[in-house]
Amino acid sequence: MISGDTLRCAFGLMKNYIVEYKETGDLYLVLGETKFKHPESRQWIPAILYKPLYGDMGLTYVREISDFTEKFKTWSGDVAVRKIYNE
Repeated sequence: MISGDTLRCAFGLMKNYIVEYKETGDLYLVLGETKFKHPESRQWIPAILYKPLYGDMGLTYVREISDFTEKFKTWSGDVAVRKIYNE
């Protein structure tokens, strides 16, 4: 699980950060922090915007921050891949 402090450092402020989905091992590229309107409460919820690192890169996803921190972990793979996506 990613801690709230790590999340703020890694996801809230760092675009193009690679994370791994815990269940499948798939890699995703964090595009930044955003908000979405909750369909029931109609309140704006802080969220993470991300897309697949491989496959259909035209897809983008939004996930509530608390859910994101539970389901993703920071990726510790090949540094060369990370450098491709750093600004």
